[in-house]
Amino acid sequence: MKAEVLLRRFDAASAADYAALAGLRRTVIPEYARSEEELRDTDRRCSEMTEPWMRWFASDEGGDVIGMAEFTPSRWQPGPGKYFLALQVHPDHQGTGIGKALYNTLWAELEKHNPTCVKSEWREDMARAMRFLTERGFGEVARYYESRLDIKGFDLSPFAEDYYKPLSHGIVFRTWRELKASDSNADHKMWRACVEISHDVPSDVPFVELPFDRFQALVMTRPNLDPDGYFVAVDETTGEYAGISHIWRRQADNDLDTGLTGVKRSYRRRGIALALKLRIVRWAKENGFDSIRTENDVTNRPMLSINERLGFYKLPPWLELVWRPEPG
Repeated sequence: MKAEVLLRRFDAASAADYAALAGLRRTVIPEYARSEEELRDTDRRCSEMTEPWMRWFASDEGGDVIGMAEFTPSRWQPGPGKYFLALQVHPDHQGTGIGKALYNTLWAELEKHNPTCVKSEWREDMARAMRFLTERGFGEVARYYESRLDIKGFDLSPFAEDYYKPLSHGIVFRTWRELKASDSNADHKMWRACVEISHDVPSDVPFVELPFDRFQALVMTRPNLDPDGYFVAVDETTGEYAGISHIWRRQADNDLDTGLTGVKRSYRRRGIALALKLRIVRWAKENGFDSIRTENDVTNRPMLSINERLGFYKLPPWLELVWRPEPG
């Protein structure tokens, strides 16, 4: 690392630091840019959790941020000692030792909190980052495909039968905005539905049920969650939420990210999942979005089959890498 490079703590009270963070991410992984507002919201939610988090910057002699390393508490698989690690270095400065210096500085802080499981993830074709982590004891535990669907060119007409099929099974479709306005118990019914569905989402660790308040904070109150793009399959007879599919708006581009799509076991094989996805696509098309992005574990063949039928195309897989302390 060059002598003029400075390592310093990120300042969460600094608008300039958030602008620099957003700019660095836009340069390092432009397809996954995030706005300053999204980054602030994520940090705010980290601060509300009981586990610590930390971010370090590397700056050049002119003060420009050229690298970042952070650890944050594991949001979806919570527990003491569980963290997520991210590291980014400007392409013009990769291979100069900046990443190593950031990692070592961050890891020294992380060790104070007795980590038991540290996860990171990179796309398989990002060879330098993959090599950097594996050299430091991270090993693959899972991989998933990111797939994308072009909205503007999508033709819904071949799917007319699939769109209406669940109606013959007594299933109706409502948006989250509609349910919130008409169902006084909507929040808890949604939480229970998501918990039940999430048990079947592939994972390298046992499923941990999120308490209601935490679920509300991590999912339902996120500013990028659009209640008009959140579709729920409802049993017309009982009012039970049989299946869900929702999207997150992206502030840095005109794409949408898919959240959880799933159907309760007792309601499967009625075409509900496909019908939910078709409603998402129709809503996205009517509202002028460019593309829908989704992520599926490579073993999740039922959902991958639905996406393939709709015309989603796969990118190189993302790999989840984990570090755990040596036994004993």
